[in-house]
Amino acid sequence: MADIAIPCHSLSRILKKSPVDVSEQISEAIAPQLKGLALISSMNGFVNLKAHPEWLANKTMDLLDDKMIGVKKDEPRRIVVDYSAPNVAKEMHVGHLRSTVIGDAIVRMLIFKGHEVIRENHIGDWGTPFGMLIEHLIDLGEDSFTTKKGISDFDQFYKEARVKFDQNDVFAERARSRVVLLQGEDSDT
Repeated sequence: MADIAIPCHSLSRILKKSPVDVSEQISEAIAPQLKGLALISSMNGFVNLKAHPEWLANKTMDLLDDKMIGVKKDEPRRIVVDYSAPNVAKEMHVGHLRSTVIGDAIVRMLIFKGHEVIRENHIGDWGTPFGMLIEHLIDLGEDSFTTKKGISDFDQFYKEARVKFDQNDVFAERARSRVVLLQGEDSDT
């Protein structure tokens, strides 16, 4: 049984040859250059290789002794990685973790490669959703929030504001104007 089986079917379509012919040509070309691998066969359009156990053990031990596990350091650069960015005007869910986990993994790999990384975990913005929320609150009045509210209540509040924004041009313009005031650090906003 092979440790590595390399399919040649896609390449055979490009070369307009049978997968068997392509796998045989590749096998003949690489056989003299294999180090630590033995060519078992070229069969049914696959190049089949097997690792020599001693060679594999030595390579594994070399990696264990190398704190960089064979990864070469890059010329250090300063890199900004912007990730996450959930809309904080809406209820969060588990799907928001995906971008955060991927972004953090990218940052860790870049640091491992020797780069200076600036993490920018942008949590939402002060855009239209906040203008909508503020204007909806103004329309309802301060007394509308006399009892303690949970996240699901806030999510419903956002949905109501969104419907108003989509259906009422006057409300939409007020929400956009409120965003300008908010971004300008208006004290009443």
